This record gives sequence, structure tokens and C-alpha cells, in this order.
Amino acid sequence: NAGSKTELQIMSPISMQKLVSAKELMLAMRQNSKAMLQNSTLEHKVKGIIINDRLYLRIPDTTLFEKGSAELKEDHVEALKKLAQMLAITPGNIRVQGHTNENMNLADSQFADPWTLSLARAASVLHILEDEGVNPSRLSMVGYGPSRPVSTEATPFGRSKNRRVEIMVYK
Repeated sequence: NAGSKTELQIMSPISMQKLVSAKELMLAMRQNSKAMLQNSTLEHKVKGIIINDRLYLRIPDTTLFEKGSAELKEDHVEALKKLAQMLAITPGNIRVQGHTNENMNLADSQFADPWTLSLARAASVLHILEDEGVNPSRLSMVGYGPSRPVSTEATPFGRSKNRRVEIMVYK
């Protein structure tokens, strides 16, 4: 019996982190996030991007929030919780980043400016991560307002790309 003396060692994610490169770790986490969101309300709405050994899970603002609001849409909270549970058992630090665009109409909003709104949206997502078991010492958040666009401000499509929340995972 050839396999009778085979030993199987199971490694914790923290131990595994020491054996793989940051890029390999981020690639695995991107794949895990896709699998975790399969058949959920966030499937095909969260884009995983790896830049400089950092994983960015990019979510459009209209997916998570009503216009001018920082309150999460109820229909996506469960899927966001699943993503948070995956992040809770993976290594690395997590920064939740809120982004808006320059010319947001906040007349009907409780927020005075895009900076405040971006920070409040980041906080809403961060609270879900914390509630689902992500260690608070691994978490941070920032509201970038309109200061870090990923597209042009000249078109409605470009402005919609700039309004987003990103969950950044890094070593």
C-alpha cells in the first residue's frame, strides 16, 4: 500500500503567507473573493485588481449606496458579510477607501461635501468587516473624496467610475 505512510500537513493562512510572494497571495485572495461572491448579489459587481502587490476589491457606489447616502443597501449586506468572513481568515492589512467625484450634487444629502461622504461610506463598509470578525488592528479607512479619480470627470460614465469603495488588502 503505497499511500499508507503519507502524511498530510495543513498550514494556517499565516504560515502560508511566509512561503508565497505577496503577488501570489493577492492572486489567491482575488480568486477566493470571486468564489465567495459567486451566486450572490455582488457577483460581477466587485472587480479585483492587483497593483504593486496590493489587492483592490473595487465596488461601484451605486451597487452599495443610494445617491448621496452612506447607508448600505440592504440587498447587498449579506454578500458583503460573506466577503468580510473571507477577509477575516486571510493575512494582511485592510484599508477601506471611499471615493467620490468632483461635481456631486449633494443638495438632498446629509453630507456637506464629497470628502465627508467618501469617509462615511468607507466607515459603513469597515463596520461590516469588523462585525464579521476582521481584527480591528488590521483595519483602517480613508475618505479620498474626489482626489484619486480612476477615470475622466468629463463624462457621466467616467464620473461613475470614480465614485466607488475599494477594499485594499496589503502585507
